[in-house]
Amino acid sequence: MSPPPTNIDGTDITGATIDGQDVQAITIDGQTVFTAGVPRPPSGVSRYSFEDKEDTTSVTDVWGNNDGSINLNTSYSTSSFEGSHALSFTQEAITTSNDEPVSFGDVFDFNINEAFSVVTHVNTTNGFSQYPLGKHNVGGGLFPGWHMSISQRGPDGVATFEFEDSAGTVSATSFSLVNDGSYHLIAGVHEASTSTIYIYIDGTQESSSDVSGVSSISNNQPFVIGASSMNTDSFDFTYGGLQDDVRLYDKALSSNEISNLFNTGRISG
Repeated sequence: MSPPPTNIDGTDITGATIDGQDVQAITIDGQTVFTAGVPRPPSGVSRYSFEDKEDTTSVTDVWGNNDGSINLNTSYSTSSFEGSHALSFTQEAITTSNDEPVSFGDVFDFNINEAFSVVTHVNTTNGFSQYPLGKHNVGGGLFPGWHMSISQRGPDGVATFEFEDSAGTVSATSFSLVNDGSYHLIAGVHEASTSTIYIYIDGTQESSSDVSGVSSISNNQPFVIGASSMNTDSFDFTYGGLQDDVRLYDKALSSNEISNLFNTGRISG
């Protein structure tokens, strides 16, 4: 094994401490050994940067232990938002058992009293209803859960962060369109202390909704990127396009933190 480097671009780093938030990549002898220099913040639960290009059957949680499996109609693409790769999804009709795009099992089962935030970067031109991600059974009635959708509420191309239970659906819907073929950051935030959900597009809050009437969002459905569950073994509202850099946090990110995330790739200023 080669000894560790003692300089970077001619600067002696022997005995130095480097702040990981300032590191974008480390390359040794032409091989990149570290990318996307954003260490896990205290509130970070999971992050999917989709740099597992050598393994076409799984995605790695670079912040935690919630890895996922890639199934049909999903592949790695070099048309990324950050890093070198993103995931490419093909929109199709209802899929059957084990055909979901990317599934993680029964994880991220947040309850109505927990604050959390979920972030993704989407690049799509589809005008059909599609779900970039979520943990929710959307088939055959009203069931507890949460998800993001595009073109589901309002004009084609608007994004929505939604909570649902047996009483109905509560949505925070953007006014900006996100289906223009460019990457857009979508952030959904649940502030449990005020029973409010928010949706942000490209770092800016666009709407909010009161979810005090929602009794539960907990369920046993799989968390899925690229579709929404209809039950535990079939999926609908499949997503068509690219997604990159999906992150989940166990707190309600502030407006400043989401603006920082959009502008710098990390929630701290």
